[in-house]
Amino acid sequence: MQFFNRKKDDSRSMPKDLPSLSSLDQIPMLPEPPKPVEQPKMMRDEKPTVAPLFVKIERYRQILSTIGSLKTSLIVVKNSLDTLDQIEKARDQTYSIVSDIVRRMDEKLINLDNELLRPAGFHSPSDTSAEQQDIRSIDATVSELRGQIEQLRSELGKMV
Repeated sequence: MQFFNRKKDDSRSMPKDLPSLSSLDQIPMLPEPPKPVEQPKMMRDEKPTVAPLFVKIERYRQILSTIGSLKTSLIVVKNSLDTLDQIEKARDQTYSIVSDIVRRMDEKLINLDNELLRPAGFHSPSDTSAEQQDIRSIDATVSELRGQIEQLRSELGKMV
């Protein structure tokens, strides 16, 4: 049995009337196709821009794991920024409260000093006790604020 052998077919024969050369000049010629634009050759360090058709399962899992860790890190950073923002707001509020207390104390001190006329050389024992009470209340407020700041720092450390 022969597979590649052609059988002779008598039905195929050469046409008897071939065109003359003068008639060929009358046939319109097709324009030449445009030459393809040469693509610049890739540098040796460049990677092809086409994505690979297949990716190894291990590589795919590694990529998913990396993306997951990036998402987790981004969430931690966002939470840290939110916490820092809250700390800044608390600091600003504390600063405004302390500033307001100092301003009011200054006004009261000026009013009291203007209302009371004391003879030269007169010192009342009640003046020193009132000053000490004011100092104690200020120290208590400052120590309370320090405690709140330390508490916020420890909470921030737990979040990170």
